[in-house]
Amino acid sequence: MLLQQLVANHDIMMSSGRGFTLVELIVVIIIIGVLAISLVPRFFSAAGSSEYLLREQALAVLRRAQQQAMQCTATNPAICPPVSIRLAADRLGTTTACLNDASHLCITDGSVQLSSQPVNLTELNFDSWGRPVQCQAAGCQIRLQGQVTLSLCLESEGFIHLC
Repeated sequence: MLLQQLVANHDIMMSSGRGFTLVELIVVIIIIGVLAISLVPRFFSAAGSSEYLLREQALAVLRRAQQQAMQCTATNPAICPPVSIRLAADRLGTTTACLNDASHLCITDGSVQLSSQPVNLTELNFDSWGRPVQCQAAGCQIRLQGQVTLSLCLESEGFIHLC
């Protein structure tokens, strides 16, 4: 009895013609193709990614220098050497020679150019409150220019953020 009922239900389901038509399948394949053509290059292209990476590294270097200045409040430079960030067109770091070791930080990328506002900003120091000394009037901005232009803002109060 139960077996006969299952067979009858199966026959009814098979005869009702459930499924997709050929037109529906072709439309779905065309939509997937259009999406693939327009979205795949975005995921496999590195356009602008070095600027974003460099901006994050520059943000980390600036915040580390700021933290170091706030943590080390001794007036003796032998105990607490001042931290100075140097800005050039192709690098940002604690030394001019762009050393990367335990006591120096530097970021550089040949495809990205750095510029600043104010234009003559070549060195950046922080006071013991974490405020950038050279940006006391209206704050500073560091621009990273490559395939895209990105910016970092240093407010006069010491807040460093993406802008």
